[in-house]
Amino acid sequence: MMNLNEALRMLRHRAGLTQKQLADMLELDRSSYTYYETGKSTPTVPAFKRISDLYGVSMDTMMGESQESLVRAMDASHRMKVLEEGGPRVRRILLQAHGLEREEMRELVCAVRNLWESR
Repeated sequence: MMNLNEALRMLRHRAGLTQKQLADMLELDRSSYTYYETGKSTPTVPAFKRISDLYGVSMDTMMGESQESLVRAMDASHRMKVLEEGGPRVRRILLQAHGLEREEMRELVCAVRNLWESR
């Protein structure tokens, strides 16, 4: 089981964000967010809710899961968001690509998005 500060750091790295980028997205000072990741402070409930919403992972999951479970939850949330936004053709393609790794899925999504935008 991961500590909250470890989970926050892992999720941010997994999302490819800097502390500054994430703090800006959450409307927090970078120093406040840094304290969350170092364990010097814990997020307020509203800040914690914004963080969990951003990653698409429940607050309960962030508090009590292993790294593998947290990554699976984040990946599933990302896939669902892409499916919801993509329309029927994109959904069909992505559902057929279900077993792809995260980087392969990202490449596929970019390719589909480029095709979609070029129409």
